[in-house]
Amino acid sequence: MTITDSGKAPTTTSPSVQSARRVAWASLVGTSLESFDFYVFAYFSAYFAGPLFFEPLGAVGGTLAAFATIGVGFVIRPVGAVIFGHLGDRIGRRSTLLITIAIMGVATGLIGVLPTYESIGVWAPVLLTFARLIQGFSAGGEWGGATSFLVEYAPAGRRGFFQFRRWRSGR
Repeated sequence: MTITDSGKAPTTTSPSVQSARRVAWASLVGTSLESFDFYVFAYFSAYFAGPLFFEPLGAVGGTLAAFATIGVGFVIRPVGAVIFGHLGDRIGRRSTLLITIAIMGVATGLIGVLPTYESIGVWAPVLLTFARLIQGFSAGGEWGGATSFLVEYAPAGRRGFFQFRRWRSGR
């Protein structure tokens, strides 16, 4: 515990219920967007990514390579969590969460406009894998940041059992 200039221990104030609700909704929306962007690729990779980006590997090889790009996104997530966790401590969680959402949007947009293997050859799967790395990096940072943000704004005495429905009922 630190002592202030006045010689007294600093007091912690509990955030208002209204600000806690806003943070909960913001975290929910951000996490939902990140998850949607991240997992929609997983859904469509079986149908589109294999034939469009991994054409020379054949049907089975292309599908397996597309699924490997899903795995790449998961492998990089802890790195994003560590880096964005540090940034959240330095520049603030809100700013960091906005950055992760923007990065995810850019990566998702990049995947949407990537040329296929037929157009640019081997660069297509390289760029796809790079975009998936960026998505995974961003998703890892967003999950940890949103969780920390929620816990910081949770009502005093409820941080370990943070439940949104308790706020609505006023308990």
